Amino acid sequence: MRLLAVVLALWSLGAAAYPLCDSLEKYQAFNRSMDPWWKVLEEKRYADADKQFNALIKDAADGKMTDQELSRWFEIFRKWNPAREPLHEDWIRQFPNSAAAYLAAAKYYEARGWNMRGSEYAAKTSSSQFQAMGLEFRKAYEYLGRAENLMARPTLAVSMRMWMQAANGDAHNRIEDLYRSALKTFPETLQVRLTWIRLSHPKWSGNPEKLKAAMADAKGLSKDDARYIAYAIDGELGSAYWYLERFDAAAEWYGKAIPLCPGFDGALVDALKMHQERKNYEAIIPLATLYIERYPRNNWGWSMRGWAHIERKEYDAAASDYKMGAQYNSSYAQEGLAWLTEWGYGGMKQDYRKAIELYEIAAANGSTTAGAKAERVRQGIGLKAPAASVK
Repeated sequence: MRLLAVVLALWSLGAAAYPLCDSLEKYQAFNRSMDPWWKVLEEKRYADADKQFNALIKDAADGKMTDQELSRWFEIFRKWNPAREPLHEDWIRQFPNSAAAYLAAAKYYEARGWNMRGSEYAAKTSSSQFQAMGLEFRKAYEYLGRAENLMARPTLAVSMRMWMQAANGDAHNRIEDLYRSALKTFPETLQVRLTWIRLSHPKWSGNPEKLKAAMADAKGLSKDDARYIAYAIDGELGSAYWYLERFDAAAEWYGKAIPLCPGFDGALVDALKMHQERKNYEAIIPLATLYIERYPRNNWGWSMRGWAHIERKEYDAAASDYKMGAQYNSSYAQEGLAWLTEWGYGGMKQDYRKAIELYEIAAANGSTTAGAKAERVRQGIGLKAPAASVK
């Protein structure tokens, strides 16, 4: 609680600006401030939940925090487990005039609706799935209506309505009506803008031109908030062009997004995954290097860069990266070290027994291919596998 108070105090000087994309430290501090609250309902701490989350709603209404931060807080309740339903009912029963209780319940039923629908495109979703989704969304809409009546700035509710409308299809352009109305009434909203940006992706029947046009709607925002919206738009354009298989354009827009918000890694990770899919090793190395600079203890960056070096036959550099990845428990890096040891590349002394050992460590750590490689080496040098222990 002391950490949360400090974080909010630092971010509440004057009108709120979106702080989370400034630095990884701010983003991590924000996430740590939420840690004590993830199980607040399971622990039946209804009074604590009511006080905390209504205070957050008020802070957003008073301009002390953005509605995008508020949305991140309410993701705590976006769980579809049926066992949570009576917990939400108990909270509402104890606090029948609580905006937070109704909004949390709406989040819960929205999550249940999406779970009923599934993640496939509409063409691959059955009518029974849509019907089940609709029943859950009906409950979400009911609780949203109650929450909105108790909120001075119900932009989070508007954002949720936009998403649920998208799940049902938007034959009457209701989403844009919600978006334009919210911008007119609450021009400082970030969450509604972010939802519009995400729903402008081609997979939601949007297009790159629609995404680019969204930037004009951010002209009245503060410099920091406009920077965050630019990050969201540029990253979504990268995703859109990747979806459309226009890979050069995707790389260009990801490249524009990445430096805008050092606190976030979404555009960076997506760019790396796109280049990994296309085996563009030259592009992977500088991006993986940036990822390592941001997350030096995360094994994924080391493993990704090591793989790119292997494919470029830069074995010394690959060995160095794989050693770091293995240090942080990456089975991929352990398997890569085993391969280098098997063949004596990258300054590694060729040692079949050591290679087998490393392959087996990688297999024990989750690799689905390292076990077969260990057996291949074992057979090649005439070794037998250790006898199974007798219990």
